[in-house]
Amino acid sequence: MDRLMIKPALSLAAFTLLNIYNGAIAQGQYGPNSTLSVNAPLVSRVSSYVTQEPALPGNGVPSPTQEPRPAPSSSDVSSSESNADDSKANEKSADPTKEKDDRSDAKSDDYTTEDEYKAAKNDEVARKQEYGQQTSDNTRQFLRTVTPLLKSGQWQFDTGVSYSINETERPAILGPILTEQQFQFRTLNSILGFRYGVSERLQWFGNTSVGWQSTQVSDGINLATTDKGGIGDLVTGFNYLLCKESECTPAVITTFDMIAPTGNARSPGLVFDSGTGIGAWAFSSDVLMVKSFDPIVTFWGLGYRTFLEGEYSSQRVKIGDSIQYNLGVGLGVNQNITLSSSLLGAYVLDTQVDSQRIPGSAGDLISVRLAATIIKKRKIVEPFVSFGLTDRAPDASLGVVWTR
Repeated sequence: MDRLMIKPALSLAAFTLLNIYNGAIAQGQYGPNSTLSVNAPLVSRVSSYVTQEPALPGNGVPSPTQEPRPAPSSSDVSSSESNADDSKANEKSADPTKEKDDRSDAKSDDYTTEDEYKAAKNDEVARKQEYGQQTSDNTRQFLRTVTPLLKSGQWQFDTGVSYSINETERPAILGPILTEQQFQFRTLNSILGFRYGVSERLQWFGNTSVGWQSTQVSDGINLATTDKGGIGDLVTGFNYLLCKESECTPAVITTFDMIAPTGNARSPGLVFDSGTGIGAWAFSSDVLMVKSFDPIVTFWGLGYRTFLEGEYSSQRVKIGDSIQYNLGVGLGVNQNITLSSSLLGAYVLDTQVDSQRIPGSAGDLISVRLAATIIKKRKIVEPFVSFGLTDRAPDASLGVVWTR
C-alpha cells in the first residue's frame, strides 16, 4: 500500500519541477542566454541539442518533451553515400544518351564530326599533335644548300643527275659568203654533294660532279664536234646564319665558298671547246635573306664572284668577275611537299686575255628554276627544271637530286 502511494507522489513531484523549469526558461533565467553559472551544465546539454536540430522559434531551444536525435554514425554516413551513388547510377541507366553526349562533347573540342575524329586517330601527324609533340617544319628544305638547317653533328648527302642544252648562233664569213655558225652545247652531269652541321648557325658544304660535255659547231657545210668527260671542279665553303628571323626582320645568311680547278678545263677563248671545269681558282661571297609568311617562304640575295688568272693554251686568261643575284619563293603545299621557283642571274664582266679585254665578252646570264621538294621518311627527292632567259644561259636544264 505504501509503495502504491509513493509512486503517485513521485510522479506529482516530477511534474511540478518540470513546470517550474519551463517557467524559468520562459522568463530567461535559464537557457543559453542566461548568465547563471549554476546552470552551465544544463546550457551545454541544451546547446548540444540545438546543433543537431533545426532552429526553433523563441530562444531556439527544443521542447523538453522532444527527444534529442543522436549523431549519425559512420556506418549511416557510408550507407547514405552508397545510396547517393546508386541513385546517380540509376539516373545514368535511365538516360543512356547522357553519357554518350558527354563523350561526344569531349571529342568536339578537337574534331567536329565522328568521322573526322576516327580519321585523325589513324593519321600520324594528328596523333603527334594530340600527344603534344611538335611536328617539324620542312618548308625550308628547298633552301638546304644555301641555308644552315642542320643541327650540330648532323649531315646530308646529295646524289643526282642533270642534263642541259644550249644553242646559239653567231655570224661567220665563209669565203665570200656571210653565213651563221650554229653552236650546240650538251652537258650531262652526275651530282655529288655533302653538308655537315658544325653548329646551329654554321654549316659546311662541298660538292663536285662527274660528267660529259659535247660541243657541235656547224656553218651549213662543215660540222665539228668535240667531247670531253671526267670529274668536275671541286666547290667547298660555309653557310653562316648571321641573324635569325623575327616577326619583322628576315633571317640573314652569308656564304663563303671557293672553286678548285680539278676538272678538265674548257678554254674561254675557244668557243667550240668542251670541258668539265673552268680551269681557274674562284672565290665568292653572298648574302641571302629569308622571310616566312606561312605557308610561303621568300628569299632574295646578292653576291660577288672573282676569278684568278689561269693559263689556257699558253695564254694567260682571266675570266670576268660576276655580280650574282637571286630571288624566289617557296610554297609549302603540305608537311612533306614544297613547290619553289627562283630567278637566278649574274652579270659577267669582260674576260681578259694577256691583260687585254675581249670586247663583247660581258653579258647577262639569267634563268628561271622550278622545283618540287618532296620529303618522305627523312629522304628528300627534288626534281627540277630551269629555262634560260638570255643567250648566254643554257636554254633548258632538267634533273633530279636525292638527299639523305
